Amino acid sequence: MRLGPRNFQVVTEVEPWPRPTRRASINSFGFGGANAHIILESIDSYLSGSSRIKPVTKDVGNWPLVLPVSAASKKSLDLCAQKISQVIAKYPKDDLERLAFTLSQRRSRLRQKGYLLVQEGVDGSGLTVQIDKTDTTSSSPLPIAYIFTGQGAQYAGMGKELLTMEETFATTIRQLDHILQALPPPFAPGWTLEQTILNAPDISQVNNVTRSQPICTAIQIAIVNVLREWGLVVSAVIGHSSGEIAAAYTTGLLSAAQAILVAYFRGYAVGQPQAQGGAMMAIGMGEKAAESLIEQNALVGKVSVACVNSPESVTLSGLPESIKTLEAEIKTQGMFARQLETGQRAYHSYMMKGVGELYEELLSQYLPTANITDDTPLVATMYSSVGKAGSDLRIFEKYIKTTAYWRENLENPVQFSSALGKLITNRGKHHFIEIGPHSALKGPFDQIRAGLKLENLQLPYTPTLIRKQNSNVCMKHVAGKLFGHGHEVKWHVVNHLPKSGLVPLHDLPTYPWDYPDKLLWYEPRASIELRNREHVRHELLGTKQLAGDGINWCWRNILRLSEMPWISGHKIEDQIIFPAAGYLAIGIEALSQVLGLKDRMIGQDKGQHGVVFEFRNVNIAAALVVPKSNDTPDTGVELHTRVAKRKLSTVTVSSGWFEYCVSSVGTGHATVHCAGEIRVNNSVEIQGSVLLSNTKAFETWDPEQWYTKATEGGFCLEEHFRSLTSVRTDGNRKRLDTECKTLLIPPVATYPDSTYYSVHPITIDTCLQAPIIGTTKGNINTLRPYLPVFIGEGRIRTFGRIDHDWEATIQTRANKTGFTTHRIDSTLRDPMGNTIIDLTDVRLSLYQGKKGEDSDQPSSQQHKLLRHPFLRTHWKPDILRLDISAEVQLDAYVAEILKQKDFAERDREQHFATAGALLDLAGHKNPKLRILEITSESEGWRKQWLDLLDKDTGFPRCHSWDVATISEGELQMKSNIENLYVSTIHSFRRESY
Repeated sequence: MRLGPRNFQVVTEVEPWPRPTRRASINSFGFGGANAHIILESIDSYLSGSSRIKPVTKDVGNWPLVLPVSAASKKSLDLCAQKISQVIAKYPKDDLERLAFTLSQRRSRLRQKGYLLVQEGVDGSGLTVQIDKTDTTSSSPLPIAYIFTGQGAQYAGMGKELLTMEETFATTIRQLDHILQALPPPFAPGWTLEQTILNAPDISQVNNVTRSQPICTAIQIAIVNVLREWGLVVSAVIGHSSGEIAAAYTTGLLSAAQAILVAYFRGYAVGQPQAQGGAMMAIGMGEKAAESLIEQNALVGKVSVACVNSPESVTLSGLPESIKTLEAEIKTQGMFARQLETGQRAYHSYMMKGVGELYEELLSQYLPTANITDDTPLVATMYSSVGKAGSDLRIFEKYIKTTAYWRENLENPVQFSSALGKLITNRGKHHFIEIGPHSALKGPFDQIRAGLKLENLQLPYTPTLIRKQNSNVCMKHVAGKLFGHGHEVKWHVVNHLPKSGLVPLHDLPTYPWDYPDKLLWYEPRASIELRNREHVRHELLGTKQLAGDGINWCWRNILRLSEMPWISGHKIEDQIIFPAAGYLAIGIEALSQVLGLKDRMIGQDKGQHGVVFEFRNVNIAAALVVPKSNDTPDTGVELHTRVAKRKLSTVTVSSGWFEYCVSSVGTGHATVHCAGEIRVNNSVEIQGSVLLSNTKAFETWDPEQWYTKATEGGFCLEEHFRSLTSVRTDGNRKRLDTECKTLLIPPVATYPDSTYYSVHPITIDTCLQAPIIGTTKGNINTLRPYLPVFIGEGRIRTFGRIDHDWEATIQTRANKTGFTTHRIDSTLRDPMGNTIIDLTDVRLSLYQGKKGEDSDQPSSQQHKLLRHPFLRTHWKPDILRLDISAEVQLDAYVAEILKQKDFAERDREQHFATAGALLDLAGHKNPKLRILEITSESEGWRKQWLDLLDKDTGFPRCHSWDVATISEGELQMKSNIENLYVSTIHSFRRESY
């Protein structure tokens, strides 16, 4: 151990274990709470050294080993394969199995895959390593489909290496030999499958029709068994000609014994003399072209299309002389034509009908119908290729009676092209494996794929055996290819490793990390946007939310009075209210950030015409109260702004208009304060909607007089919001127009630490203050506190750097639209006459508050809007149409009213409250009631009853209220308070309220 930088301890030597029991505790406490604790103990604590498991090794010999490798990138895969291939030579043969065990069962499976094939050299001098990589884009393995080669691809020595080195393969061949040798005379063969495979080419009779068929089928069955041992599961199968026999075995339609007998008797029947005298030829043209060629040469009935291998390849069967005639004709045209070695047999033609009956009769003795017919589904779907041109090819998913079918397979044409196309169309993408002596169907497979226009579709193709290549090595390549395409195989079976006892190697080369040119750093998009934020926090808008969708833009802000003290001058009574001009400023700032206009506006030259922001349909729905600093010193108000392109339909949006909304969140609920539309429109010069004339009769006021009067009404503009420098109104007290002046840049905007505004909210606010003054026609005593609630249209143009003492002129026009509403237009122009702000169709609504009370606005009705009753609908029971049957409903209605009014529960007070509820119904029915009150002590309730009937408002619900006071006598009360009778009245005093 040594000391590293800053005295960190760096371990350089292995220390002895501190105690005999080798036990270690490892823990990991995750940041998010994912805690783990594991205790490891060596097996040496329990077993002596002589009892430890030792590596099981054996002489690898000529067995090739498949070493799977994988990596996260192609470059890492190449380096990993190269490193392993370089160190293989240093390992003794005893460690090669440990190496195979480590790579195949102790390594993670990464995205890029390949394999190494390790075997001894031909002369036994050393090891050779073959590296193979699979270029695939599939994220998951495809289902597997088998293609079985037909007769004709056989050759001497096929499968010889598998027979000598693959136990499963050899066992299968010997079992099939046993079945054939058990046949009774004269059917039992005088030869064996095993010996025929091992015979040298000069003495091999593999091309004999009686041998070629069963040998090809036996090899296919053995290969299928090997793949099953590897753990492969097949989804669909298809066979070409006699290849359907092994395909039927794979699906479970035939047993191994039945399959070899079907193949053997096929060769036996075809070996009869009556089957001779024919020939077959493969040609490079399509089915229709071949049939046309036969017709042109008058050979119909002598030659026929036996196999449609692909859209560009068919096989012909017929008389030898006719086949030679067509061969010469085809070669003359420069096309491919080659006769096949079929032992003078013309399969899949009329010439097979002579032995078809014999074939079926032989099969019927060994394929009992009772054992074949069943409703159990097959383990894989079989796509039949037997059928004439244009016929609908069959699909086998359940057991069928096969004796007749195998005769059809011998006599009828083969439509391999149509069958494979049907499989791909019905089942989609598959990994195709050709099972047979040679990859004879690779060419037709590619042609069929091209004919279906599926060249770009991933359809992997892997052959099992290839002519003149070591069959054992070919099969090991199949295992590697399957791994490369994402399939998992049983590697201990593939490499013939023991199931247990192997110890993994720990000194393999380290993983070769692939460091691309870019920085090795993954960072979430939110973090990237936070680090590279384009805009600083705005005191009103706040900061843009991270990792948005690029379609909707959102900002979040915490409004704190300490950060924008200038806004404290905008008050309604004693509360600080966010100004309507602030919502327009928020919209301008938000859209300028979305469109990238911020730098352009800040960099404007002096007097330069800037960007025009156009508003419409801006609705101010609710007031936003800004808490004072001493109320919420730490929190503030959470404000959210959302901007999105205006929707024209469910699928289209406007190219220029944006919708924006400003809302606040607090105490568990959200409130929308402002919503409207905004866009940038530089195509039109702002003319200004208000241009006053004949203003000579206007009189000039000191703005402080108006601000003082507004404060009396509850609209308190203080400090920076007292921004009007001059006020002029109509001296004749007739016109609802004003002409005011203000500084184009308010003083607060010149402070060093102030936030930049293209047009300051205080400047915009003056365009709303001035028309409120105009609603008085110059009579200051009639000034009322009006607040903006809607802005129909507005245009605000930014301006470049200007002198701070520039004064702007504001001209306004107002129109009274209701008892408490006005519609105003306002235009602000700079000293050169350029329109900076133009607001039209702005709706003002009268504020009702404590300081707004006067003789016309009684305090008892502060909570009510002075709008005519007929402008709103309010349903109540018709008291003049009630009868005794409605007593229960009336009592329920009165009880609900009492509950809402929260009256006392004492009986006497409840009677008076009930009387008030009934008076409310009477006044609702007839607002011109003349009411006479006969009482001696009800002054306290009389005030509540009068308020209930809106007596002192502009719309009372009774014409008069007279009171009769009893000096002598009694007041008799019945069960219902509305039935009151006076027994004696000696005198009364009349009072009107």
